[in-house]
Amino acid sequence: MKFIFLFMSTITLPCYAASETMEVHYCQLVKNAAKGVMDARQHEVPVIELQEIASHLEEVEAKQLYQELIDTAYSSKLVEDPLIKTKAVEDFQTVWHEKCLARSSVS
Repeated sequence: MKFIFLFMSTITLPCYAASETMEVHYCQLVKNAAKGVMDARQHEVPVIELQEIASHLEEVEAKQLYQELIDTAYSSKLVEDPLIKTKAVEDFQTVWHEKCLARSSVS
């Protein structure tokens, strides 16, 4: 349940960035959401809990992004070792952050 409050605060993502500063801020929010989703995955939070969060998002783009994060994270394997678990979370958030920044630089 503690994950729900964390996610609700990190996934209220603005749909469109009007400036470079807003794009960087948006990508930081994506990074934080990715971290939260993969952390939930690695701590065996049931996918239904995250999908419940996604269902409450009002913005279509935010809902789609969050669902994509969930689908990607939950297709990943669970790891037992705490250090590898931390690395998996860090790698996941980095990939999503870089993906967002690359998409922003193309726009």
